[in-house]
Amino acid sequence: MKQFKPWFIVAFLWLPLAFSLLLNPGRSGSNIPSFNAAELSALGFFGLLMVASFFVNALPTPARSYACTSQDATWRTVGTAWFAFVLGLFEIYYAAAGLARLFAR
Repeated sequence: MKQFKPWFIVAFLWLPLAFSLLLNPGRSGSNIPSFNAAELSALGFFGLLMVASFFVNALPTPARSYACTSQDATWRTVGTAWFAFVLGLFEIYYAAAGLARLFAR
């Protein structure tokens, strides 16, 4: 695993996290039933961005060089990648479940 470039971690973790917090899914997704389709779609998109940040190190070297430096990752970077992955999966799940519930009505 390689170290992320600062612009990448801002664009694929901190901005999606900030927008997700602005949507305010509440504790354990308690506010999600009140979301409309646009908010649920945005939540899912931000989750996809976070999950994508986890898999960027699996790309071939030329493509990976846009998002990563040539330095090996620190434990902090590995922890950040796992945090983004898990949080992104939760967001995708809540968005998909909310959209399914919304369109089932």
